[in-house]
Amino acid sequence: MKPAKPTDRRAAILQAAGKMFSIKGVEGTTTLDIASAAGVSKRDLYALFPSKDLILSGLIASSVERFAAPVQFADAKSRAEVLATLEGFGRGFLAFLLSPEPTSLYRLAIATADRIPAVGKALLSAGVEGTIGRVTTYVGAAIVAGHLRIPPGDRDAAVAAYFNSAIGRLQI
Repeated sequence: MKPAKPTDRRAAILQAAGKMFSIKGVEGTTTLDIASAAGVSKRDLYALFPSKDLILSGLIASSVERFAAPVQFADAKSRAEVLATLEGFGRGFLAFLLSPEPTSLYRLAIATADRIPAVGKALLSAGVEGTIGRVTTYVGAAIVAGHLRIPPGDRDAAVAAYFNSAIGRLQI
């Protein structure tokens, strides 16, 4: 059964690719494998993803987007709200980071980064830099609002300390 909408087809392709890559690896998976598992034609697959490399990049970006979607960095009205938000984000971040899907994608990205630089760049920009950037923006706004007593020039160091205390060398 073919997913009707392009967004449904895209999601089905990415889901199927994730499963196939984890079973056969990136090199061992063909676009036909992915299209068959997704229930779409190869034509539909190539219309959305012109190459297997772009499917992997899309898979990484999609994974990061799914994690980021439920996290709301709303304007806090107090120090307690800022700390609760950062604690909630940290818990969600660790739960996501330690679950099988991102661990598997992270390994795939590292394994293919030499051959497919776009995959490593997708992980870096969407994952690492995007996540740190969102937290940095939130902490900066909390500093300006007076909810965090951190000199504005120390914002980046405070965010680095936050992530270091949350994950440290965990992924290594």
